Amino acid sequence: MKRFKYIGIMMMAAGMLTATSCSDFDDYNEAQMNPEATGNLSLWENIKQNPNLSDFKELVEKAGFDDELQGSHYYTVWAPLNGTFDKSQFENLDEAALLKQFVYNHIADYNHPISGDVTNRIYTLNRKTYNFTGLGGVITYADVKLDQANLPSTNGIIHTLHGAAMFYDNIYDFITGSQEYTMLRDYFNKYELSMLDEENSVKGPMVNGLQTYVDSVMIVENSLLDMFHLNADLQHEDSSYTFIVPTDKAWESAYNRIKPYYNFIKNTTVQDLTATQSSSKIPTINTGDIDNAMLSDSITKLFIVNDLVYSNNNWYNQWIVTGREATATDSIRSTTRTKLSNPGDILGQTIGEPLKMSNGWVRLVDSLAFYSWETFAPERRINPLGYAGLITAAGSARNINIQFTKDAWVNKWGDFTEQGGEFRFSNIEPSGARTKPELHVFLPGVLSTKYKFYVVFVPGSIIGEDNRPNQVNFTLNYCKADGKLAKYNFSSDLLHNNPSKQVPFVNDTSKVDTMFIGEFTFPVAYAGLPQIGNKMMAPDIKISSPMSVFNATLLNTYTRALRIAAIIMKPVELAEFEENQK
Repeated sequence: MKRFKYIGIMMMAAGMLTATSCSDFDDYNEAQMNPEATGNLSLWENIKQNPNLSDFKELVEKAGFDDELQGSHYYTVWAPLNGTFDKSQFENLDEAALLKQFVYNHIADYNHPISGDVTNRIYTLNRKTYNFTGLGGVITYADVKLDQANLPSTNGIIHTLHGAAMFYDNIYDFITGSQEYTMLRDYFNKYELSMLDEENSVKGPMVNGLQTYVDSVMIVENSLLDMFHLNADLQHEDSSYTFIVPTDKAWESAYNRIKPYYNFIKNTTVQDLTATQSSSKIPTINTGDIDNAMLSDSITKLFIVNDLVYSNNNWYNQWIVTGREATATDSIRSTTRTKLSNPGDILGQTIGEPLKMSNGWVRLVDSLAFYSWETFAPERRINPLGYAGLITAAGSARNINIQFTKDAWVNKWGDFTEQGGEFRFSNIEPSGARTKPELHVFLPGVLSTKYKFYVVFVPGSIIGEDNRPNQVNFTLNYCKADGKLAKYNFSSDLLHNNPSKQVPFVNDTSKVDTMFIGEFTFPVAYAGLPQIGNKMMAPDIKISSPMSVFNATLLNTYTRALRIAAIIMKPVELAEFEENQK
C-alpha cells in the first residue's frame, strides 16, 4: 500500500479516486533558527554559495525543488560533491524522474544530525530507506562516505557526500512502470486503485457542498497483492522478495500453455446428485450463460503470476539470496505457499544477472519453467465420502483411520511412510443380504485435459476377516463441448478399450491396491465455474457392482462392501514425468 500527499486545495468527495502523488513521510513544521554562521542562510542559499556543490545545485534546479529548499519546511540534505558522481546520467531525465531518482533520494524530512557511533534508518522523500551510520569515526549514508557533517541552515541541515546514493526501484514500481515487460505491467496496473486517506489529509473549506483538502494524502493499493492472491507487499521498502519477471515472450508462451486447461463453455451441465435419493433418475443443473472467454482469460493470467514471488525471509528460499546453485534436494516456496521442486530449472531461465531492487531482486526470464502439476494443473486425490454426492443401498458409510506404529509403516499392505504411518479409507457396507452399495462421487477441480484414473482399494483383512475382492464398474458422467451430459464407461479390457462393452475390474486383496482403470480427456473445464447455490459444479464417477443376481457363487467370491481410500486423477504430464524418473 502506498501513501502519497498533495499540496494545495483539491476538491474531491471522500472515497475512491484515481490519481498519483508524492510522499508518505511529509510532516510540515516551522524552520528553526541556528546561531552558527551558516545557520543564518537557508538550505538553498548554502548550497548555491558552495562551489563544490554546483553539480548538485543544477540538478535540484532542473527538478524544480530549489524553491522548496528555501521555504519553511525543515529538511536534511545529503549533497554529493562535484566530481564524485556521474552527473550526466541524470541530466536527460525528465523532472519527475529526476526528482524521484536523484533529488528525493538525497533529502529527508526533519533534522538528522549525526555524531558518535550510531546507525539511523532514514526515510527519504521518495520513500526509500537508507542507513545513516557513524562507526569508528567513519560516517556513511547509503554506504557512501560523508565529507562534512551537520552543516546547519535556517530550515535544515546539510551533509556533503563523496558520491551519490544509488537509487533502486522497489519491485512494485519496477513492474508497474516497465516499458519493456508490458504484459506483466498491464496485468498489475489493472488491479491498482487510489483512494483518499481522510484521516491523514488536512481538510480545507467546503465548496459547493463538497469537501476540499489543502493537504490530501492518497493511498494506492493493488488488490492483486492481497492475501487472497499473491500475498506479497511488493510496495514495502522493508520487505525482501525475489520476483521472477517474464518477458512478453515468456508471458505469451505461458498463456498459450495454460489456457487449454481452462476451456470453459457458455453453459455447463452437471448431475445434481444431492437432489435425489435414487440413481434411476438423477436431475441436472447448469451454469446458465457465462462469459466463458473472460473466465478462461482471467484464470489463465492469474496462474501465470501465481508463483512469481518468493519471500527472501522464508527459510525455503534463503539459499537463493546467497547466490549458490540449486541442488537436486532444494525447493522454493512462493508467497502463495506453492512448493516448487525444480528451482534450478526455474531460476536457470534468468537472463543476465539478477537486478537489485530496494526491496529485493528481480530475475528476468524468457521462459517460465514451472511443472504444470505443481502449479496450474495439479493431481486430484479425492476422498470418496468427502465428495460423495449419492450413496444407495448402504447400511453404513464411514471413514476409518488406521495409525500404524513406526516399525509397521512398511508392511504387507503397503508402504505408508509418506503418510507418516496414517491411513484413511471409506468403508461402505451393504444395507442387506441382497443389496449392493452404489457410490456416486463428485470430481472437484477438473480441467479440460487428459487424466489417468486410479482407484485405491483396501483389503477387508485390514479391519476384519472379509478378504474377498471387489468386482466393480466405473462410469464417468461429464459435460460435452456442446453442453450436453454424456457417460463414459471404463473397462478392464484396456487392450481393446471399448466403452460400449464394460468389463468389470477386480482388485488385488493382498495389498492396498492402487488400480489403474484407464484414462479420459475432459472436453471442458470445471475448476473456477460459478457455483449455483450450494451445488457442486463438477463431473462425477459412479462406482457400482455388475452383480445382477445374488447366487451363492458370486456372494462367496466377491464382497459387496466398498473399501476405497482414494480416487486419483493424474494429469498425463505428471504420469509421463514419473515414468521417466523410474
